[in-house]
Amino acid sequence: MSITPLDRLLFAQGGLCFFCSSALPKENATVEHLDAKANGGTNSDKNCVACCREINSLLGSMSLKE
Repeated sequence: MSITPLDRLLFAQGGLCFFCSSALPKENATVEHLDAKANGGTNSDKNCVACCREINSLLGSMSLKE
């Protein structure tokens, strides 16, 4: 069984959403790119965080500054 990027991020974040700090069950977790892929961001762990599906859908391809 291999560890997925989402599993690594959830472990590193203590099972909490990066943005709202709520408990984040894997079923509701998504990977959010801090620098959006649409803006040239990469899939590296340094550019990705685990967050709630709701927050990820709100952020879309906005930058952190936005």
